[in-house]
Amino acid sequence: LEGLKDGFLQFGIVVCNVFGIVVCVLGIVFTALGKFISLVVSGVGGAGIGAFIGLWAGVQMVFAGIVDILTGVMTFITGVFTLNWQMMGDGIVQIVTGLAGVIGGIFSGLVSAIIGFVVGLVQGVIGWFTNLYDVLVGHSIIPDMVKAIIDWISKLPGKVIAFVVGLVNDFIAKATEWATKAKAKAGELVTGVVQFI
Repeated sequence: LEGLKDGFLQFGIVVCNVFGIVVCVLGIVFTALGKFISLVVSGVGGAGIGAFIGLWAGVQMVFAGIVDILTGVMTFITGVFTLNWQMMGDGIVQIVTGLAGVIGGIFSGLVSAIIGFVVGLVQGVIGWFTNLYDVLVGHSIIPDMVKAIIDWISKLPGKVIAFVVGLVNDFIAKATEWATKAKAKAGELVTGVVQFI
């Protein structure tokens, strides 16, 4: 019986060590992945991004809780194989802490996702209206149109005067041309009458 106990003990230690290495590697991978995704996502912005960041924080808490649960199970199993009551108790406490972390992560992730989505949506709507204001009033259409109308109206008297002066000059030029032609015709007529007599 003592040999069986030692065999289980050795088997438990090997399983726990392998299990511990896997849990540690998963913890490092998910932490690094979370930081990378958070950096990428935070640079993009928007309602969906805000929701995703909040959800990702919850997912990270859930994975941390799962790691705690798995570590607690490993500690508990090690305590069972070594007949260490303290270790078994610590494993149970770690399992319960992990479960609380998972539940907290789910709740936190959902709440953060909803808040992030709402905040992002509100910021997106505000941004849209700000952009609309800039286009219509602040930088483009209406101010440019008003400025063009004011410029046109301010140039109107000069254009009217130039138009009237142009008409008068054209009239004077045509009248002078007609007078010159009339004088030339009158001169031809007088010359023709004088030669006829």
